[in-house]
Amino acid sequence: MNPRTITVSFSHLETTKILIPALEALLLHVHELVQDAADDPPYARWVRDTSDDLLAALRQQLSAVRWGEGLLRIELDPDRVGLLAAALGGLRRRMETTDREGTASALTVTRQRLWLTIPFEFPLAWWLSHDVVQGELLPLLRASYARADDASERSHAERILRSTERVLSLSDSEALRLETALADLAWLATAAERTPSARRLHGLLEHLLDPLVQERYRTYRSAQRERVTGQSHATFTPPSGDGPASHSRSRAEADTAARPPSATAAPGQPGSVWRRTAAGVFDAIAFFALWFLVSSILYFPLLIAAIDLGIAALAPTIFNDIITMAIFGFTSYLYWIYPIGRWGRTLGKRVFDLKVVNARGEPPGQVEAAGRFVVVLLLGWLAFLPWWFILFRRDRRALHDLAAEVWVIEGT
Repeated sequence: MNPRTITVSFSHLETTKILIPALEALLLHVHELVQDAADDPPYARWVRDTSDDLLAALRQQLSAVRWGEGLLRIELDPDRVGLLAAALGGLRRRMETTDREGTASALTVTRQRLWLTIPFEFPLAWWLSHDVVQGELLPLLRASYARADDASERSHAERILRSTERVLSLSDSEALRLETALADLAWLATAAERTPSARRLHGLLEHLLDPLVQERYRTYRSAQRERVTGQSHATFTPPSGDGPASHSRSRAEADTAARPPSATAAPGQPGSVWRRTAAGVFDAIAFFALWFLVSSILYFPLLIAAIDLGIAALAPTIFNDIITMAIFGFTSYLYWIYPIGRWGRTLGKRVFDLKVVNARGEPPGQVEAAGRFVVVLLLGWLAFLPWWFILFRRDRRALHDLAAEVWVIEGT
């Protein structure tokens, strides 16, 4: 038996009323999108070639099996399954508002035949634009891999991450063909739904992945958690067709095997040493220039106001130090804390294409940015101690990054 193919049975009615019209509608939609394009995009070629192949197989079965004599047996590979997912997803969306001649009922039966037959470990081919892969998919997978609470979550993220990076290394096309097990894709859809920075990825998966698959996956995960809770030291291997295939092993072994190296845990490509150094020098110059400017504007008005109120006369030297420290604190917040917390970038990091992010790949927020700055303020004068960590860590995190649970990554 070929593990890359699976046979699914459909009735004549489902084939003529649902499958063939859905595939033809997808073909027409893709044709309309690319008819003015100079080149034939890879995704369009894939839809056309796979559709022609699957339509020929469906029509051959319609001719070979008479109505009422049995079901049509259609052999599906990852490309055919992915194409059917896209075609039925489009038809399902259209049927949410209309039900022409009972089409919605026939669609429901067709969906059940397909998605309740295909096992979770079976791969599905799908396409994603290069910018969504780099900007949403990879950061989400790396962040999920780093913060996952159990081995199962890490395994999902690791499998998709490795296959995606392999595809990226082999292709620089604007659209990438990915191949993902059904269970991994169901997990990814859930992860994308709760990640605000993955809106485009979530929208595509919501269209591609049938709600039946999601419900089936949630049921499987719930049952798996109950077994783990009831048998904390036992191993669990899901039966074929009911969950992702895996080798039985203890949870401790799974945790050890899935523990990521430091560089992989970063929610993006770690910023290189030279970029961080250049950005740091740039920021230091820009900060002292801003401090001088703010001091020139605020120092004398504050001093005159203190003299008028009689405060400065009490302790002139101490009050002078207080004004200087207050201006330094205000300028530090303007330059170091607020921009990092709000956008993840100072001026120097923007120039050298770096960004400070949390485990979700988002700007860390004001509290984390302030904590990061305090560590630098307290320890930075000790021979630049916080920055020495960058040289010896694969994820290029300095001491203040570790303290604030943030990463400095390239691009985004």
